Amino acid sequence: MARTGRHRKRDPGRESSAVNPTGRTSPHPALLQTDILHEICSHLKPLATDKLLGHSGLNSLARCARISRAFHEPALRALWWALPSIREALELFSAFELVHTDRRRDSWDEDSDCYCLFTQEISQKEWERFRRYAGYVRIIREEPPHYLVQPSVFLYLSCLCGGQPLFPNLRELTWRAMTLHHTELILLATPTLRKLVMELKYESPDDTYHVEATALDTLLRMTTSQLSGLQELAILSGEYHRAPSNLFALTSIPQLRHLRILHLDCDITDDDFLATLAALPDLAELNIALDLDLDPPTPHKNSFAALRKLTVRSFRGSPDNFPGVFASPNLDTLSITLQGTPWPPALALLHTSATRYRRLRSLTFSVAGYHADFVSTAPNIHTLLNPLLHASAIEEFAFDVSAPVVFESSGGNQELIRLAKAWPQLRSLEFIVTLSRGVEPQPLVAFAQHCPDLRTLRFRAINFENLTDEQLNAAPVYNHELRILDACTACIGTDGATRAAALLHRLFPHLVVWTIPDCMACDLRYFSHGEDLRRIKHLASRQAAKTRVAGSTQVSVA
Repeated sequence: MARTGRHRKRDPGRESSAVNPTGRTSPHPALLQTDILHEICSHLKPLATDKLLGHSGLNSLARCARISRAFHEPALRALWWALPSIREALELFSAFELVHTDRRRDSWDEDSDCYCLFTQEISQKEWERFRRYAGYVRIIREEPPHYLVQPSVFLYLSCLCGGQPLFPNLRELTWRAMTLHHTELILLATPTLRKLVMELKYESPDDTYHVEATALDTLLRMTTSQLSGLQELAILSGEYHRAPSNLFALTSIPQLRHLRILHLDCDITDDDFLATLAALPDLAELNIALDLDLDPPTPHKNSFAALRKLTVRSFRGSPDNFPGVFASPNLDTLSITLQGTPWPPALALLHTSATRYRRLRSLTFSVAGYHADFVSTAPNIHTLLNPLLHASAIEEFAFDVSAPVVFESSGGNQELIRLAKAWPQLRSLEFIVTLSRGVEPQPLVAFAQHCPDLRTLRFRAINFENLTDEQLNAAPVYNHELRILDACTACIGTDGATRAAALLHRLFPHLVVWTIPDCMACDLRYFSHGEDLRRIKHLASRQAAKTRVAGSTQVSVA
C-alpha cells in the first residue's frame, strides 16, 4: 500500500523524553508530579509486617533519593517510614559511636557485647537534619542485633527536644528494656502512637521483681498523658523468660481508655485487676493467662462488653463463672487452653462457650496438663461432640488434647458425620485427639458433601485400613476445594495406599497433603505408619498432576 502524505500525530510524552539541545534527556511529565512519585516510592517501602533489615526495597529507595531532586523527598519519606531499631536514627549524628567491650554483667541481651553512646556535642545542622528525618518515621522496631543505648544519650536528646517527642509522628513502637529505669520510653511517647510493644527480659533474682514492677507502673503512668491515642499494648517477658504474676497488676493500664488490643504475657492472679480490664470501654481483643478461680461477676459492672476476640493461653482454676465474667455479646473468636482441669468442668466450659456466644465463629479449645484420673475419666466422642451440634454458625473449630487419652468412637465415626451435617459453614477443623478407631473414610465423605467451604482438615490419625474396592467405587466424585488434609499418621493396611490416594482424589482433587512429625500423644499402634502417609501423598499428587494435564489438553483441543 502506498504511503499517504499525512504526518503522523506527535506524542507529547515522546517529545518530552527526547534529547534536548543541551544533550540531556528530559523526564516524562508524569514523573514531575509529586503525588505520582510518592505513590511509586510507597510500593518500594516494606510492609508493616516485613523484616526491615536487608529488605530489598530500602536499597532501591536509597538510590532513588540520590538520583534526582524530584525523587529525593518522596524516596526519603518512604525510606524513613520504618526503622529496624533506634540505632539507625542515632547514626545520623557524627558523635554516634558503637563501643565494643567485654560481656558486661548488666547486658540487656545475651548476645550483646557493645553499646551506643555520643562522644561529642551535636551540631545545630545535624540536629535539624535529624528532626526532619524523625518527622518521617512511623514505625520503630527492635530487630536483632540488639545494642544497649546508654541512658546519657536519651538525657542529652531530651534536652535538645525541649519536652517535645523525639519522633513526633510515631505510630508503632517496640521497646526492649535492659532495666525499667530508662528515660527513653518517656522521650518516645507521643499522642500519635497507636501500638506499643514492651519486650522485657529478666535476669535478676526473684526478690527484685517487685521493684521492677513498681518502676514499670511508674513509667507507664508518666507516659499515660502522652499515650492518649494508644490502641494496642503488648507487654512481653521474652521468649525464654516468664514474668511473675505480680508484675502486671498495673494501675496505669485502665487509664488507657481507648485501648482496643491488650496482650499481657503473665498469669493474672488478682480478680480485682481483671475487673479493671473488664471496664475498658473499647477493648476488642484480649490475650492473657488466668491463674485464679473466677468470682461471680457483679451485675452492675461491664464485663468486657466490647470484646470480640479472647485468647486465654493458660487457665488454672475453676471455669464455672467464665461465661459470666466474659459476658461479651459480640465475641466471635475464642481460644482457651486449660491446665489440669478435670473433665466435667472442662466439658461444661466447652459446651457453654459454643452455645452461649451466639456470634462465635472461631473456637479453639486445648486441654494440657493432667492428673492421675484424667485418662480414666475421659468422655466418649458422643458426649464430647453432641452438645456442639447446635452451634451451627461455627466456621473454625480446633480441639486438641495433648494427654495420652483414647476416646471411644462408634463404627464409621458417626459423631463426626453428624458434625459435618450440623456445621455447613465450616472452613477449618482441627480435631487433634486419639480415637479408638482413628478417623475412617466415612467422615471424609461427609465433610466433602456437607461443608463446601472447608479448606483445612487436621486429625491425629486417619485409618484407611478397612477401605475396600467396593467402598472406593461407591464413593461420589466431588470437585471440593479442600487444600490441606493434615495428620500425624495414617494406617492403610496391606497395599492400601493406592486406594487411599484414589479416595482422596475423588473427594478432594485440589488437595495438598501435609505431614507433621509423629506426636507423642498418638496411640502407639500408629507410630509406624508415618511412611504410609507419605506414600499416600505421593500417589495423590501424581493423580492430581495427571488430572491437570488432561484438563489442559482438553482446553487446547477445544
